Amino acid sequence: MPARTWDPAPWATATRVGSPRADAPGRAPAWPSGAPPAGHDGWPPPRPADRGAARPRGGTRGRPSPAPRSGGPRPPGGADTDRAGGTGLRSPLGLGAVVGLTGLVAFLAALVVLPWFTAAGDGVTLADIRSAFTVAATDPGDVVPGAGEQTGSTLPEGAIPTPDEITDAAEQQARDAAGSAAAAAIDSGRSRYLDLYTDVLWLGVAGVVAMAAVASTLLAPRSAALSLLLGVRRIAGAATVLAILVHGAALWVVFSGDGAPSPSFGVWLGLGGLAAVVAGCVIGPRR
Repeated sequence: MPARTWDPAPWATATRVGSPRADAPGRAPAWPSGAPPAGHDGWPPPRPADRGAARPRGGTRGRPSPAPRSGGPRPPGGADTDRAGGTGLRSPLGLGAVVGLTGLVAFLAALVVLPWFTAAGDGVTLADIRSAFTVAATDPGDVVPGAGEQTGSTLPEGAIPTPDEITDAAEQQARDAAGSAAAAAIDSGRSRYLDLYTDVLWLGVAGVVAMAAVASTLLAPRSAALSLLLGVRRIAGAATVLAILVHGAALWVVFSGDGAPSPSFGVWLGLGGLAAVVAGCVIGPRR
């Protein structure tokens, strides 16, 4: 078989520029000019960096960039981003705190600042009641039925009374005496209680209501199970109910009896504030 005298194909002997075989002495480089091959348009092919520059930001052609996770940084100013892409401000106070603290402010304003009733065209506040106020007298007939209904003697004049008439007169006198004594005792107790309330008890009532409103809404744990276990809201609610009873007794002293004044708007505002504090204790620190 005759030996081959032609040279092998260029693709069989071509080596990369810079390789040991290409740089060996006596061997021509794979490319005549040592430059990389050109494309069909005469320009060299694009570099790998140029190919990747046109790719989308997501990494894969045609795939959008992934959305940021929910745990990423939030917009400045304390705004939260909702699912629709909008932002909304979130109140640091819950519904229970708003209701309870609003009721607390209303009760304190009605207790100290606003007038309880009007006398001679002037508003009478708690300080005025402390300095100059007389409790309205209690009707003996409200305490003992039939007391004070008849005045003078019930016995007939110029005739001998019958045993029944004597008995009725004696019973009437006993009822009048019992009614007067009971009414005087009630008025004395009411006056003492009102003096005690205007001096000391109103401070305790205001403090208890304030602590209940703050402890049950701002300081109470948000977990319902932990709140029930500690009993913070139940204790605050019970203390508020006790404060309502103490305050209600003072209102009964002022606005009961013959000739008692009529309550003004401040009294009803204070009662509404106490009801709001109780509602705040029930709602708790929920948002």
